[in-house]
Amino acid sequence: MCVTLLRRHTFYYGVVGKELAMLKIGDSVQLSASDLVGHLNCRHLTDLDLAVASGMIEKPEIWDPLLEILRERGAKHEQGYIDHLRSAGYTVTVIDGVRVDKTAISETIDAMRAGPAVIVQGAFEAEGWSGRTDILKRVDIPSDLGEWSYEVVDTKLARETKGGTVLQLCLYADLVASVQGLIPEFCYVIVPWSDYKPQAFRINDYAAYYRHVKWSLSQVISSNNDGESYPDPKVHCDVCRWRQHCDAKRRHDDHLCLVAGITKIHINELKARGISTTKDLSTIPLPLPWKPDRGGVHSYTRIREQARIQIEGRKEVSSTGRITGAGLRFLSVEHEGNQTSSPEEADKVRDLVKDILNSDPSWIDRDGVEKAVTLEDILIIAPYNAQVFELQERLPGARIGTVDKFQGQEAPIVIYSMTTSSQADAPRGMEFLYSPNRLNVATSRAKCICILVGSSSVFETECRTHRHMQLANAFCRYLEMATTI
Repeated sequence: MCVTLLRRHTFYYGVVGKELAMLKIGDSVQLSASDLVGHLNCRHLTDLDLAVASGMIEKPEIWDPLLEILRERGAKHEQGYIDHLRSAGYTVTVIDGVRVDKTAISETIDAMRAGPAVIVQGAFEAEGWSGRTDILKRVDIPSDLGEWSYEVVDTKLARETKGGTVLQLCLYADLVASVQGLIPEFCYVIVPWSDYKPQAFRINDYAAYYRHVKWSLSQVISSNNDGESYPDPKVHCDVCRWRQHCDAKRRHDDHLCLVAGITKIHINELKARGISTTKDLSTIPLPLPWKPDRGGVHSYTRIREQARIQIEGRKEVSSTGRITGAGLRFLSVEHEGNQTSSPEEADKVRDLVKDILNSDPSWIDRDGVEKAVTLEDILIIAPYNAQVFELQERLPGARIGTVDKFQGQEAPIVIYSMTTSSQADAPRGMEFLYSPNRLNVATSRAKCICILVGSSSVFETECRTHRHMQLANAFCRYLEMATTI
């Protein structure tokens, strides 16, 4: 059999159609499978995406090396399945493009009417929903198209098919039905290491629940983002592009979810009694003046003590300059070719220390006592002795050394100079420069603020193994959580 291509693709098929954004066109909202699955994972995610579609806020740009590698592997897996179908003699028609536009939709409908055995990246739009299917496979079941119809096949990396995947397939089945006049009886998932044998899912086994989630999403959309939802922590937070935004909101509100070991039952009980922040919880009298409606008294005593410990451990810097508060900071210094010493970073660190000391700085310790920040209260760390010498020349009398020197020591402010210009310049490889243990020791020395000084190229690593990904992940996570200065 022949292979029919409408246009040659020059991109990985798996990337297309997976991240279609919610769009607002006039008074209506165009939704996709990503919106449906996102709503299932987190109601607040829907509110945020709706705000983006309405032009109220900007969509955050997050780069995660792990997610990039997963996308690439997913694309290769899908391409492998397409090649498998071709080698088996199936006629394959590929719909070109990335977006769901009139041209792609028209080409998809024409292809379905022509009846090739396989259609790749079909584009659909119906009743406010749009999407691009991985694979459409022809079956000998009559429909409005003729003596045949199509069923949806999706390629996934997960060994166990997730609920969100089945919801996505149900939506795609609806979209396919809008063209062929018949809802497919089955949809399929192709997972790795299965010799491309499909997992079958009967649509009617999930259709009612799918319609319920779809209705729930439509209710949120019709309410026009009433702002009632809150960014409660979810499992989805680990991979969500909004995780920094939501984490900042919870910390600003001093939300109860910040207390280690607290549960949703605890939070609901406490809020019903007018206790809505970590600080409020830390001041509840002991023994408890009330008996909880749900949960044991001992568990509330435990989280109350945990809240007290966390509040007492909070320390911050006050100043008239840019270094105030508490937490992680990042100062970018561009340079090239540096290995074990960086005069550019040493100059920036010197200027930074002078700025801090000239801004009338003070810090509040765990006992609530305010103290002036002096040069002795700033710890400056570098991974290499050569950089330590560069820093000592510019800041005589300062506490400067390698990570190993300051084991067990602390200071209100810690400055960590990365020194090396890029991964390729690291003289001892990734294992040394990107060591999570070294980063942890450096950051944990800070009582109030940790400032990472380095070239942005250091974070643009080429991860060729899972170990490299683990090493890069800690620094990427630091960047996500840090404020750029």
